[in-house]
Amino acid sequence: MLTFITLCLLTSQSSAATITADEIMHQVRKATGFSVNKLPATGLQLLGKGTYAGMPAKHEVLFNRDGHFMQSVTSKINTGMGYDGSQAWVRDLAGEQRIQELTDRRNTLFNGLLMTNLWIDAVSGMQYTLPADSLKEGVYSLSFIHQPTEMKGTVRIDAKTWLPVDCTVTVEGRKMTTKWSGSVEFQGMKFPQQIQAFSSNEGVEALTIETIQAAPTFVRNPYAALDVVPSDTVFDNTVPAELEVKRAKTGHLLVKPKVNGKHVGWFIFDSGAGANVLANSVIKELQLEQFGELPAVGIGGTVKTHFSRPDSLTIGRATLKQPLVIGLDMAFLDIPMGEYISGIVGYGTFHRCVVEMDMDKNIIALFDPKDYDQSRVNNRWQKLYQTARVSCVEAEFEGHKGIFKLDTGAAGSTVALHAPIVEKLKLLENRETSDSYAGGVGGMVKAKKGKLKYFQIADEKFENVEVTFATASKGAFNSADTMGNIGGELVKPFKLVFDYQNKRIAFVRRAGSE
Repeated sequence: MLTFITLCLLTSQSSAATITADEIMHQVRKATGFSVNKLPATGLQLLGKGTYAGMPAKHEVLFNRDGHFMQSVTSKINTGMGYDGSQAWVRDLAGEQRIQELTDRRNTLFNGLLMTNLWIDAVSGMQYTLPADSLKEGVYSLSFIHQPTEMKGTVRIDAKTWLPVDCTVTVEGRKMTTKWSGSVEFQGMKFPQQIQAFSSNEGVEALTIETIQAAPTFVRNPYAALDVVPSDTVFDNTVPAELEVKRAKTGHLLVKPKVNGKHVGWFIFDSGAGANVLANSVIKELQLEQFGELPAVGIGGTVKTHFSRPDSLTIGRATLKQPLVIGLDMAFLDIPMGEYISGIVGYGTFHRCVVEMDMDKNIIALFDPKDYDQSRVNNRWQKLYQTARVSCVEAEFEGHKGIFKLDTGAAGSTVALHAPIVEKLKLLENRETSDSYAGGVGGMVKAKKGKLKYFQIADEKFENVEVTFATASKGAFNSADTMGNIGGELVKPFKLVFDYQNKRIAFVRRAGSE
């Protein structure tokens, strides 16, 4: 989602020797002329064109006096996000609609401030400081923290013209910078006309505002999430729910879907994958168009990927029509897995099905969410969280409770504690550890191996568990909103039941799995 900051020309300048952060922000508010009371009763609408995920796109932004906002992007991929005063939501890349939590919610709330003048409002929750020696080469650098989301960063202001230069925040080790130029005016308020957003993984998005006007009156609340599920999936209940499953040498469970009606090889079945994936070799074999560009974040860092849309993806009784998939070079997996790996079954499928998965018995079954038999879970439902299109659950270790990603793609792993949590809780102190590595998309990173006194999930306590302590400040293990990653080895005693559409998961312990 494009993030941009609406800042405006300032007309006065204070002494560099005496100016404070509050004075700078006072001048910003004065020069922009911004006041929520000036906004039309229906809100303000910004229309423009630019790019999204490396493709030409049309953008629409709405926001109102109450701080509600919505952004919609129309391209070869249609997406959007919004906030209605209570819930933050996203219409995701492949059409999935969901309420956002954890890092996703924080990003949406903060980005909503940045794409409107609401961020400069005195009650926005932004708190500024002016560090010593903040004036360099004619530019002030204001440090800030946004209290509601705990986002931290720097906004830079030209000391002569008072024009904002850029804004930078860091999210899970990735720097994201917004730059702007030009201006457009509405009822005495100025907004940027050209906006560019960059990230440290080289993603670039751009927007030029062409129209700024009072928002029209809508039949429905445009800031509220739509309660919809994707309509692109057909279930054939005459087909068995259980899939053909093979265990790889690494412990991963592999399945064999059809792409455009053709078997193209084995796919990893992975709750930790944020999309359905096809190997680039398969995309070439099927002569699928590739378009756009998306950074894919793995354990080892970030790699660039592209999109494709086959006519169909059939797995068991579920057929996804023209599904959006990501292309990746997957050849590095063939030797360790002992199979030619053609793709990954990930979020795009998990979101559309109820998934039963037994990592120990090599069983995977897919069901239509509309008619799933509840008796199969023995009333074991608990809340399923989601962030970055990955399933998450609540768990506890050594007196610390929090949210953990549940990643069946980490088949041989029990638990990996994320680097920010390892540092914050000083988990390596007075603990016997050894050197280790963790790997995946993006390569390998250094880590430590050691034991936890206990780890508890779904009322089950595992004692003296050997786990990984991440130490690298990059990649998927650099998350601060989730405490760690639960792998396939820890959940072997259970039948897992994922129900993304109803935001729930069940851990059903099998008889005799003590």
